[in-house]
Amino acid sequence: DTRRRTLCIGGAWFACSGVLSTYANTAFLREVGGPLDHAVVHFAVSAMLGATTSTSAKLTLSRLPPIMLSLSLPSALLLAANLCNSVALQTSGITLCYTVKSVIPLLTVLYCVAFRGAVFPPQVYAALIPTVAGVALASLSDSDFSIGGVAAACGSALAQTGLNLTSKQRLERH
Repeated sequence: DTRRRTLCIGGAWFACSGVLSTYANTAFLREVGGPLDHAVVHFAVSAMLGATTSTSAKLTLSRLPPIMLSLSLPSALLLAANLCNSVALQTSGITLCYTVKSVIPLLTVLYCVAFRGAVFPPQVYAALIPTVAGVALASLSDSDFSIGGVAAACGSALAQTGLNLTSKQRLERH
């Protein structure tokens, strides 16, 4: 059952990536609506996909309110990450937005080390350097720059980091 669900979710993700790629997101922002519209659509589709792909036989109506309450912080962080990402895409473009967001793994490791006392093998730290540096070097020629776009991309990276750090623990409880 887990393997089948994983294959379904992975297949849906690849199919959606072809249709709802970063370029499609940018086109949506340019042609259809603004950052809030984009974030709400993205959040709603994510919520519907999550609800339809992660149902469990153990899930009953009486268990739903505590689950919803425990997932309220990750949900808010997801919405904030998507909204800030949409603002960054609209105001600074794809390259700058994802250059800033490439620091998410670094932020996650730094948070875990500083606040959770985590210790990672040297390979983890070594892998962070080319990951962040490579994306930064690839975007040196980007001319779409605005302070608001950088701030929105930083906000998205921080919210995504918070989502990464809070959602797994809370999902494992249920």
